[in-house]
Amino acid sequence: MRVVYPTRSIRKNWFANTFFFILVSTVNTHADVKSDSGIDGPPYEHIVRDMTKLADENDHVELIEYGFSSVRKNSPDQAMPLVGVLIKPFEDSDNINRLTLITGATHGNEYVHIVDRLPSRIVEETASNDISTGMHQYLQSGGAFLIIPIVNPYGYSVKPKPQRRNADRLDLNRDFPTTKSKHKSLRSAEISHLIKIVDDLLHRYDATLMLTVDYHCCYEGTNGRKRGALMYSPRMKKIMKNNNTLIAKAYAAIGQALMAQIPMARFDSWRDLVPSDPKGTSTDYWQRTHHSLSFTYEGEEYLDKGKRELRGEHRRFQSHYQWLNDIMMNGAVNDYYNSM
Repeated sequence: MRVVYPTRSIRKNWFANTFFFILVSTVNTHADVKSDSGIDGPPYEHIVRDMTKLADENDHVELIEYGFSSVRKNSPDQAMPLVGVLIKPFEDSDNINRLTLITGATHGNEYVHIVDRLPSRIVEETASNDISTGMHQYLQSGGAFLIIPIVNPYGYSVKPKPQRRNADRLDLNRDFPTTKSKHKSLRSAEISHLIKIVDDLLHRYDATLMLTVDYHCCYEGTNGRKRGALMYSPRMKKIMKNNNTLIAKAYAAIGQALMAQIPMARFDSWRDLVPSDPKGTSTDYWQRTHHSLSFTYEGEEYLDKGKRELRGEHRRFQSHYQWLNDIMMNGAVNDYYNSM
């Protein structure tokens, strides 16, 4: 099933944007994306094609076309479609009470080949009718997933190599609104449309945003090779010191579930793990505005004579999937959701 959420910019540039996407698809069909993560990804149009096929073949999966990317000045034909999938409860697809948002490649050069594989895996496993899995229980009880593998399609697709920023040279993971009056936000079409589609879906189904995970790379450990890092907003640091609150228990349970799958992973607040300022990031925004359990996952960085390489994060896909599966059936997480 395909659902398009039209905006003024989409209607205005639909023909030009559609022509450009077809043209790019033709030119890059056989070209892999050489990501700085060290993991080569398929062309963006192949990712969109796979999501479209999944939606066409499953009634409880919607292809969500929610806007077009920012464009470089004087080149409106470079806008690219923003696409994700909504995996709904398979027994009553109109009865959604909570939403999990999983995003990737917000920085176009940080593709880790995890988010784009999640939709088909979730659909395949839940189709097996194994009611013991967390995914099955979550979807059966009114949960849904909004999965957007490539938030920044221009940065992901640009040649000769992907770039962190979008066509307007904006860092999308610093473009979310903050409480700081001097912080400039929502300058990009990508983040403006992302926030709007999430809010539209929550309003459409009267649902709660329960969990968000934004996948990035690369975590630069101080003691050699690390196996990634799960980070939460610094605003949660004080709250987590009080282990008796439901939200603190839920955050701790999610961190413990990750380390059960990836034992060497780090789990701490953003400011304690990376030197950058988390203001304007997705993790900070979703937690502050929706009180969701919100995280950034930074893939591992392997340091070798100063050369940045991400090795093996894509090979841990099963660990990431099992982590998400465990979250969906975790008692502390569900207790917090029920209190929201």
